[in-house]
Amino acid sequence: MPEQYKFSQLQEKTGEKSTVKIAYQNQNLKLPFKLESLAYFVDPKGEKELITHPHHHRAAWLPNVGMADERGNIYFQTTIKGLGYLYPEGYKSKKDNFYGESNSDITVQKSVEDPWGYKVLGLFDRRNVASLIENIQKLKQSGLRCEELAGALEIKKVLLDGEPTDITMLRNYLTDEANKQGFPQKYLDDLKGFEPALLIRVVRDNTRIQDFCSASVKEKKEILMEVFKRLNQENECSQKDKRYDASNPDSIKDYMEDFFAHSGKNLAILQNNGAMMTYFNSGNITLSLGEVVDLDSIIFLDKGFSAHITPDDQMGIPKGYKKDIRDQIYALGKMFIKAFDELIKVDISLREKLTKVFVDSYEKNIDPEKMKALKLDSEKVKRVVADFAKKMITYNQSVSPVKLA
Repeated sequence: MPEQYKFSQLQEKTGEKSTVKIAYQNQNLKLPFKLESLAYFVDPKGEKELITHPHHHRAAWLPNVGMADERGNIYFQTTIKGLGYLYPEGYKSKKDNFYGESNSDITVQKSVEDPWGYKVLGLFDRRNVASLIENIQKLKQSGLRCEELAGALEIKKVLLDGEPTDITMLRNYLTDEANKQGFPQKYLDDLKGFEPALLIRVVRDNTRIQDFCSASVKEKKEILMEVFKRLNQENECSQKDKRYDASNPDSIKDYMEDFFAHSGKNLAILQNNGAMMTYFNSGNITLSLGEVVDLDSIIFLDKGFSAHITPDDQMGIPKGYKKDIRDQIYALGKMFIKAFDELIKVDISLREKLTKVFVDSYEKNIDPEKMKALKLDSEKVKRVVADFAKKMITYNQSVSPVKLA
């Protein structure tokens, strides 16, 4: 469940207004705050407490700060990403055998799944802001239910152990950390251009599948009440009759069906656009009917790297596509459904129904002509989706993670 973490506002902490500069502001959103006012960074001695979640290692959120965009999409919560390395003791990466350091504010980690080859845990690289904006705009226009970027702040200083540290010192620190891990020279050279930024994002709901699965039964009921309240408000504003009731098992099942329908559509939209999430897992899917977040990790087929676009030996589709299919369906079938065990009756008939809803929605929205233009066989991809859905959603079986390297 969400907790409180201490932060300091960078301009106040450093006494310098120039520490923070607006790199981007979304003109299609009417913001109820000044972007610079949200320039927070984790600080053990900080006086500002923001809500965080143990699974969110570089983001805090403002739960009741919402707004709408020009398309009528309503966002109920605001998050700040890149404000330091939160819950380092709880971070672990199985793919690289990396475990967070309990006394570290920021560190780097090799990452075979990121195009630049590494992650800076706790921070966001300003050099990726432009591509994030493009990703969101392109996929939202195609109908993806996803986050929106309200703005981005370029920051000239961060806090290490609560002390202001300029960018030159930060880069030196990161390079030293990378050297200890034996980073290749090309990654060390790239780190020399690293520039931290804060992302101000808006979402319909900040609770992810991973958060829901780790909650107690009592907490899950409370979470669903809040999620349903926001979805009902969204439907009311959109003049839709659908209302969800967290006290009614049939209504919960109705919500699950809608969740799986939206999820199938989201997967098809990504594939129609040649987009691979790379991290299409339980940490990047919210309870607002499968809303997708963290679109900065997206890689497109026409700009992809060999690890993502190389056809899988068994199934003949790009490995990046296969990974997304496996990860999303694993989150839905092996985690999300199971989390409802003590709330409603979860049996084979429900699983079969959710499988059908997911696959039908996916197949309704996949576009064979767009797939053909991407030089992909839509029938092959559809078979993989149907096969994985049957295994993980219907029969609750496991499918091994897809390795890109």
